[in-house]
Amino acid sequence: APDGVSNEQVALALAGMEAMHELLMAEGWPAPLADAGRGGTLGTDLYFVTDVAPRRAGFDERSLYTYLDRASTFARLSTATSPSDIATCAGVAYAEALLLGADPGEAESWRRATAAYQSERLTGRWGCDDEALRAQHHVNEAFVSYADEPAQAGGALLLAAFAERHEDEPGEFVASLWDLASQRTWEGEGYRGSPDLWEALETELRVSHDPLATALETLALDRFLVGPRATLASPVWARRLGDDALPEATLTMSTTALRTHPPGTGELDPPLEIEPTGTYYAVVDVQHAPPGSRLRVFLRGEFGVAWSLAVARLGPSGEELGRMSAPPRRGTPRSYLPVELAPGTATVLIAVTNLGREPRDAMHFPVPNVDGLRSEAHGARLVFELVTD
Repeated sequence: APDGVSNEQVALALAGMEAMHELLMAEGWPAPLADAGRGGTLGTDLYFVTDVAPRRAGFDERSLYTYLDRASTFARLSTATSPSDIATCAGVAYAEALLLGADPGEAESWRRATAAYQSERLTGRWGCDDEALRAQHHVNEAFVSYADEPAQAGGALLLAAFAERHEDEPGEFVASLWDLASQRTWEGEGYRGSPDLWEALETELRVSHDPLATALETLALDRFLVGPRATLASPVWARRLGDDALPEATLTMSTTALRTHPPGTGELDPPLEIEPTGTYYAVVDVQHAPPGSRLRVFLRGEFGVAWSLAVARLGPSGEELGRMSAPPRRGTPRSYLPVELAPGTATVLIAVTNLGREPRDAMHFPVPNVDGLRSEAHGARLVFELVTD
């Protein structure tokens, strides 16, 4: 640490790193490699830096003696970090450095997401300054950004949701993803990028008979019904979130704006850009709909993209009464759901999720950011019809 950083700050950083190290080692993560004496010791180094570092994890050199791709790395922490945040942020920086060393070819966004996920398990905070929660305020964007976009940690929520859905022992699901994505580069000077975390995730879910498309569809509704909106039936990760993690619906309307049969329509114009794994939410107030009514929901999406259309019926206090979804259809971006407005239904939550560009291989659904080209969708519309018997 440079002059001006107190011994107490250094001690806090060391405590945060050691706590994260103990968690990761207890769950079988690969130990960081020695760094040939850089920083004065063979151990992993954390440097307090006075400027804003481009990344919290830094690269020393490639390992020449390991079978799988490995590297020695170090961590950075800004001297401007608040004393109350130092332990958490140092733990996150250490986790990102360890992940960079364990798989140097993996995307930085996945490193940030995984470190934020581990941070929440250890401290209750979703990364340094809860950075993973920013994704909750931009739900139309991808959980994991493209390589040419700024890295972000929103994938921590995705990891938390899928881990709770599949693991028997705490931490085993995410650790197994990184283990499955590890590889050896046989040719050239760069690193192989495949298999990556997306491919590992798709493989684990497929083997578990839980297709990625289905899991993302469930997650789309769960991530809206978090914190104060959650119930005892909600996933644990969703109940752990607070008011600062509540996403907003892009479209809010009432059935009073719709005519009864013959149907009128409510339509979003202009369409919203939805990135792969991103979701568009609409909330329809149905409290004034005539008894025996049905709300028909039509999705008209962009061609070449696989879409998910899911609905949740909510009661007067926001309690969830039931869910339904339209299976993603190949070759056509159109879906339809008839929602019976049973007694007690106050609002209907609609979630439209971009599952990624449809691949040429018709045997599987797309893996976001892996199959095909960049697949932001600029043409997704919802049409509503209120029908009364």
